[in-house]
Amino acid sequence: MVVGGTHIDIIDYGRDAMVLYPGSELKSDASNSWGPHVNCVTEMLKIVGFVRVEYLVHPLAPDRGFFYAFK
Repeated sequence: MVVGGTHIDIIDYGRDAMVLYPGSELKSDASNSWGPHVNCVTEMLKIVGFVRVEYLVHPLAPDRGFFYAFK
C-alpha cells in the first residue's frame, strides 16, 4: 500500500485535470505546485499499476486529501 496526501482543486471542473501553481503561488508553499482533481490522481495511480485506489478528505482541511493505493 502507498499513501499520499495532496492539495485538491478544480472539484467542479467536468474533466480530470490538474492546476499548476508555479513557485510559491499556492499558499506561499513552494513545495506544493499542483492542485489535482481527485479523479485525475485516481486514474494516474491506476495507469501505473495500482488496482485499487481510495480517497479520504483530510479531517482538518477540506481542500486536502489522502490517497491510499493498493497493488
